[in-house]
Amino acid sequence: MKLPVDLQGIRAMVVDDNLSTRRVFQKFLEKLTLEVTSVGSGSEALRELERAARQGGEKPYELVLVDWKMPGMDGVETVIRIKESCRVAGEKAPAILFVTGFGRLGATREAEQHVDVLLLKPVTYSAMFRAIMEAFGRDITEKSRMIKPADVDIKGLDQIRGARILLVDDQEINRQVAGEILEDAGLVVSTANNGSEAVEMIFALGSSGREQKPFDAILMDIQMPVMDGYEATKQIRKLEQDPLSPISHLQSSLPIIAMTGHAMGGDREKSLASGLNDHVTKPIDPDFLFLTLVKWIKPGEREVPKGTKGQKETEKRTVEGDLPHIPGIDVASALARVGGKKKVFENTLRKFSADFSDSPSRIGSAIEDNDMELAKHLVHALKGVSGNIGANGLFEIAQDFEKSIIEGQIDGLGGLLSRLSSSLEQVLDSIDSVAWAGDESEGSGPAVAGEAGLVNLKEITSRIKDLRAFLEDDDTRAMDCLSELKEYLGGYGRGREELSKLTDLISNYEFEAALSLLVEIEKELGIGSL
Repeated sequence: MKLPVDLQGIRAMVVDDNLSTRRVFQKFLEKLTLEVTSVGSGSEALRELERAARQGGEKPYELVLVDWKMPGMDGVETVIRIKESCRVAGEKAPAILFVTGFGRLGATREAEQHVDVLLLKPVTYSAMFRAIMEAFGRDITEKSRMIKPADVDIKGLDQIRGARILLVDDQEINRQVAGEILEDAGLVVSTANNGSEAVEMIFALGSSGREQKPFDAILMDIQMPVMDGYEATKQIRKLEQDPLSPISHLQSSLPIIAMTGHAMGGDREKSLASGLNDHVTKPIDPDFLFLTLVKWIKPGEREVPKGTKGQKETEKRTVEGDLPHIPGIDVASALARVGGKKKVFENTLRKFSADFSDSPSRIGSAIEDNDMELAKHLVHALKGVSGNIGANGLFEIAQDFEKSIIEGQIDGLGGLLSRLSSSLEQVLDSIDSVAWAGDESEGSGPAVAGEAGLVNLKEITSRIKDLRAFLEDDDTRAMDCLSELKEYLGGYGRGREELSKLTDLISNYEFEAALSLLVEIEKELGIGSL
């Protein structure tokens, strides 16, 4: 993905109080060839913009990413003050990307009149690219909206195919998602459930009595039971440096890359002291993951074993127009993490429902027993997995919950647990409402649940009328209205393809085209013009 030439090199600012998030966003923007500054608060952003304006000959900021939830001056106030400052000074305001994990409700409605694009957390590299293109009014080709594995054009990726990766994570869903990403690129993946297993696997490389190929890199989750990622990394580094160790002759300074959540990503000193080389954040962004692996794995000719996905024919991918609507889940980003494979995505959703439905009660019991370490682990696990399946709202609440536990803010945990429970229940209900059509093969498509042919014409007519009004006003609430319309249409087959196209148009703010298509849908449903 490349920005147009005239957008390459423009000056951008990231405004977020979370250090880890700032670093990730800065790397995304720098990969897109932008000149990036990051600050930790709205007041810092205003001071930096004023300083740049006073400095003669300095390139102005043309793009600003602002997080909603910040202490002191929140994102909405920051955006309003940036726009007002530029208006008073007679300067062109920068394009504004407003980042939130809570959708287009509440405070974001106030922000919508001041910002160019809303971005929902967790933000992926491809979503960042599309948002910038949208903010500057540039067309995005259909190819750029494909759900596919990580960008295979990343420089150097071909030179590491066949590399052996040890993936360490205590959550099966996280291992499955990361494994799909890695194997789709022709990498060879082994897994461990915790740090202790990882150390044992590394030790076994030299002590089994037979020749074994060393790993080229380790992706190490940080928070795990039995042995966490920090301690496991320390143990592996000791094995490497001990001349009497059975692996001392096999590998030296094996790249170990931490997989962290945002709440835990700021402890850089602890990571370096443990011997970790780098970080990737959860939920995983495939492009950023591959950029990191290419950075640390030595290039070379490696055999890609038969049967690995890197040697198979490219599987049929899913475009956004084929996606089901699952309230509370960003289907596009979740499918992207598993290479667009519907069957894998379906399995992760079912596994999530089975494994995490009792999370609130387990977390509540841990808090009642004053076992905050267990509570933190349970919330952390829910956070990581919810991000990987695209449950962004649940991810954000779990992140706040984890942060409160870490900071010792115990008084507010009851309210957070209530919010967490409610959000999880909504996600589980949404997953249960989805019927997967066909023979459940990779090529079969998911469909919104509903009894085909049973259509409430009165309700559909009402929702189409509302949708038309939102589209005529270029109002982003059209997406929420469309979601309600889909629920009433259920399994009505004739309009499904058109509804998918309508979703795509509204998601990309192409309201005029969406309005034209809505007329065709009315005819298809036999409703007629309203």
